[in-house]
Amino acid sequence: MTDPTWLSDNQILQKIGEKIKEWRLENNLSQAEAAKQTGLALITYQKFEYGKAGSLKNFLRILRILGRLDLIAPFVQERELSPIQYHEFEKTLKFPQRASKKHQR
Repeated sequence: MTDPTWLSDNQILQKIGEKIKEWRLENNLSQAEAAKQTGLALITYQKFEYGKAGSLKNFLRILRILGRLDLIAPFVQERELSPIQYHEFEKTLKFPQRASKKHQR
């Protein structure tokens, strides 16, 4: 596996494009079919496979139709607190204080 820290941005985009093409072929789709399913123009879809810059929104569309949205899970998952962390967090919360009722005599 190639460490992406050693690659230029253009090389990373090219690797992503190669993966998109690989997944498209695994799904037995032509570029035209993949473009149609994503709602993108064919040329826009092709730019992704060729490693040219594209929008993140379009990248997500492509991942969705190729069944690879799982790859973005680390970016959208909520952080889970352990019971100890939650207890510590609760200590920092400040709840509004009510004035005590005055007793009538």
